Amino acid sequence: MNGVTVNFDPATDSLTDIRDAINRSVDTADARIDENGRLIIRSLTSQDVELANGTSNVLEALDLFHRIEGGDLGGGPLTPATTLASLGITGDAIVIDTGDQEYEIDLAGATDLAGVIAAVAASGAPVEAFINGAGNGLTFSATESVNSLEIRSLRKIFGSTALAPGTVNSGTTLASLGIASPGILEISNDGVVTQVDLTGAVSVEQVVDAINSQVNGVTATINADGTGIDLESAFLSS
Repeated sequence: MNGVTVNFDPATDSLTDIRDAINRSVDTADARIDENGRLIIRSLTSQDVELANGTSNVLEALDLFHRIEGGDLGGGPLTPATTLASLGITGDAIVIDTGDQEYEIDLAGATDLAGVIAAVAASGAPVEAFINGAGNGLTFSATESVNSLEIRSLRKIFGSTALAPGTVNSGTTLASLGIASPGILEISNDGVVTQVDLTGAVSVEQVVDAINSQVNGVTATINADGTGIDLESAFLSS
């Protein structure tokens, strides 16, 4: 951990043993066990905690080895100042799912990779994001014991946060949202572009049904606030 070897035998030692071993050996991080019996490791510096297996599979045994390696974003070598626009990245939010809890992370204000990394850090999710060693993509790594790790892209369409909560429901007409003729909607997911024919659609429910029936790997739903339609795509998991 952070370059310090922490000796621990997952076959004989308890979670309390590894917590105490970390706190004895590592002065740049703090370990504790939460009320749900999970090991939580917190950085005591401005740098993220770095975890790596030594001669055992301790991280897997503790469910701390959930890590997602993002694809090559191109335009490398990447730095925190690399803008999302230069990478051709657009998006409203991502959802981090740890198996028993979901965290929606708003990326509307993120203009560069530093903004994405900061948004993940501020979300409360037990996950850290950082530029990988090759400098060509982002890595997402669990910092607590989690059941699983999945990241979904979230795109908001046919709505606005300026709308009053509850404005958008299945019976809402497109005309009431200022949409006279939706025509063809292009949705790109995992490199595949699908043209969704919305000709004749007059309600939000018809738009949702059309997307869900025509686009593979994407789920359209009316968001919890009732301010628009969200598109979710499960593209990264561990």
